Amino acid sequence: MDEGKPGVVIRATPEQPHPLPVWAIVVGTGFAMQILVIAIFVVPQFNEVFRDFGADLPLLTRVLIAPWVGGLWPLLVLIDGLRLRMSGRGGLAGYLVRAVLGTAALIMLYTLAMYLPIFKLAATV
Repeated sequence: MDEGKPGVVIRATPEQPHPLPVWAIVVGTGFAMQILVIAIFVVPQFNEVFRDFGADLPLLTRVLIAPWVGGLWPLLVLIDGLRLRMSGRGGLAGYLVRAVLGTAALIMLYTLAMYLPIFKLAATV
């Protein structure tokens, strides 16, 4: 039977989802690497300054200055990207939004953690 004849049902096949592009994984992980840079280069400087003051660091600051914490976020973003790529379900926009918004939220958290000791020192002076 031809497709043009009456009585023939043509069924549309759903389009196969596209895997997440490699460039998106690179961009998302690269953006998340900012947290690693902050953890390696910026946070130790703050730690030394406050140690010189003899001040006890707040809990949030002590947690975030642990070297492994800064490397955890880029690793999670990379794993998320690879998981989406291997499953074949793209989710490009969702992946990039998670990577960018998550990184922005962590940068704000690191900023707060670095200012907490300053607030604590100002309260004692």
